Amino acid sequence: HLEDFEHMPAILEEPIFQKAFSVAELANLSREQYGAYEQNLLDYWGVKAAVDTAYDEGREEGREQGRREGRNEGREEARSQTARRMLAQGYAPAEVAELTGLSPAQVDDLGVAPSTPPDDPRGAGKA
Repeated sequence: HLEDFEHMPAILEEPIFQKAFSVAELANLSREQYGAYEQNLLDYWGVKAAVDTAYDEGREEGREQGRREGRNEGREEARSQTARRMLAQGYAPAEVAELTGLSPAQVDDLGVAPSTPPDDPRGAGKA
């Protein structure tokens, strides 16, 4: 007499009762309806598996891309730090660019003015 209720009693909302209702609904299907239900279920599982696989692959691809970008940023920061130290030690900006692989504009953007140490033993090759 569940069809006589306006609302389903709270106790019947429990998972065990929900499972029982699902089984009862399936038991009332004709052979043709049950076959269609099974085919739809197989289609759903196939699509879900494809989506899950694509999601996992995309997630891994995103992680790898993040790692690559992080490594590149780390290398770029190391080159910038080396260039700053070289400029602080008196290397000419053009020489810093050549040795670090940074462009002259990137060296200029570091904002470090080259200075020549008073006791520069090398003499040549500096600013």
